[in-house]
Amino acid sequence: MLIGLETAALPSQDTQEVERLLHMVVVGGGPTGVELSGELHDFLEDDLKSWYPELASKIRITLVEALPNVLPMFSKQLINYTESTFKESKIEIMTKTMVKEVKEKSVVLQMPDKSIKEVPCGLVVWAAVRVKSRSSNLVDIDFTCVREIVVFRLPAISWTNFPTFRPINVEYLLMVS
Repeated sequence: MLIGLETAALPSQDTQEVERLLHMVVVGGGPTGVELSGELHDFLEDDLKSWYPELASKIRITLVEALPNVLPMFSKQLINYTESTFKESKIEIMTKTMVKEVKEKSVVLQMPDKSIKEVPCGLVVWAAVRVKSRSSNLVDIDFTCVREIVVFRLPAISWTNFPTFRPINVEYLLMVS
C-alpha cells in the first residue's frame, strides 16, 4: 500500500495510473472485510493524509461482496448502520458482485446484472471466507500474476485442497487466522 502511495506521488505519473494506484479493493463483506475497510479508511484519513495531502482526496476504497448485503449474519440495524457509515466515509460497497479474476493491475468483477467489469486498482485485500478451486466446480481465482496481495483469514485451508492457488510472483502473502 505504501509503495502504491509513494509511486502515485511521483510527479511523472499520469492521472489514470494515479487513480489506479490509489484505488484499494477489499474482497469480502463479512466482519473481517468490513473491519479492514474501516481501519484502512481510518489509517488513510488519520495518518497518511498528513504525509500525502495532495493524494488524500484521490484515495478510494471499494468493498466487494457477493451476497445481497454486507454482514449477512448480523441484524438489519447493524447492516444499515455499516452501509450508512461507509457511505459517509466514501467507502464504496458493491453487493451482489463476484470477483471472477484478480489481475496484476485490476480485479475482474461479475456485476449484479451478470455483466463483466474490469476495475483498475493498486491493492487487493482478500478478506473473503475462501478461495475456490477448479476441483470444486466453483469460481477459480488465479493469483499467479499478482505482485502484491494480502490475504486475511482463510479458515481450514490446506494447500493440497487448492492445487490451482500458486502465488508464484507474489512479493508477500500475509495470512492471519
